[in-house]
Amino acid sequence: MILKKPGVFSAIGVRRVGIFYLNTAWIFPIGLVTSANYLDMRENFERNNSELLNDFHHIITIDDVKHPKPHPQPYNMMMRQLGQQPEQCVVIEDSMPGASAAVAAGANTILINAYQTPPPALAEKLWYHTDHHDNIRNFLQANGL
Repeated sequence: MILKKPGVFSAIGVRRVGIFYLNTAWIFPIGLVTSANYLDMRENFERNNSELLNDFHHIITIDDVKHPKPHPQPYNMMMRQLGQQPEQCVVIEDSMPGASAAVAAGANTILINAYQTPPPALAEKLWYHTDHHDNIRNFLQANGL
């Protein structure tokens, strides 16, 4: 596992961990991989008066893939767009299908989900599982990121 490398992030994780922290702490490209279609994703950012959309280097929506999450295709596409190998990437996901996709793509995967426990086969492949977004920043800092 390579810790100090560029990362791929899902929308929910980036928003909750704080994209400002990520962009100022790291000089790595950040991608958004979402199961929403492009228009719904854009409306969600606008509805929340968020300018975070501009901070992503690349965006993959369900409109861009033939095989959506839990298939690894969305994350494989993002890694290619960012020019990164899976072991260089960190994915923060909030859903089981998304975490399954990220793990299948070979990325270091963090799952934030307080309502579901991942099945054992997925749990053993996660880099980290937490029930609260505040724990992610601490975990990343503890691992030198």
